[in-house]
Parts: sequence; C-alpha cells; structure tokens
Amino acid sequence: MIIGIPREIKPEEKRVSLTPDGVEAFVRHGHQVFREQNAGGNCDYSCMIWGHMVSESFLTILPICSVISHFELITKI
Repeated sequence: MIIGIPREIKPEEKRVSLTPDGVEAFVRHGHQVFREQNAGGNCDYSCMIWGHMVSESFLTILPICSVISHFELITKI
C-alpha cells in the first residue's frame, strides 16, 4: 500500500498524523510511506528523527503532496 502523510493546513495545528514509530511499522509490513515536507514540523519529532527515517529508507519526503492521487491511504488528524 502507498501511504501519504500530508501536512495539516489548519492554523496552529502542530500534530502529525503518523509518528515515526508508525511509519516504521507500516514499512516493516511492506508498505511505502511518503511524508509531505514540513508535515509535523511543529510537533515534538525533530528533523533528525525524520532524517533518520529517510536514511534508513523508511520514508520518502516530498516537497508537496502533488501526487496525492497516487496514494492508497492518506492519514490525517
């Protein structure tokens, strides 16, 4: 399954719909996960954690979710 994590667009929204642990669990079960750049940027997960997810091939970061129609599942708050 192809899973997309878009950034939240409501003002003052600081949460992210899927945590790094959740991303890892999905990938370990054979799914692909894409996160929009800056999704969860204001929550407690640092850029270092997300960067580690990318370096371990758990996550692909997109500049914008312009390929949203290709996702089979979109997570939202």
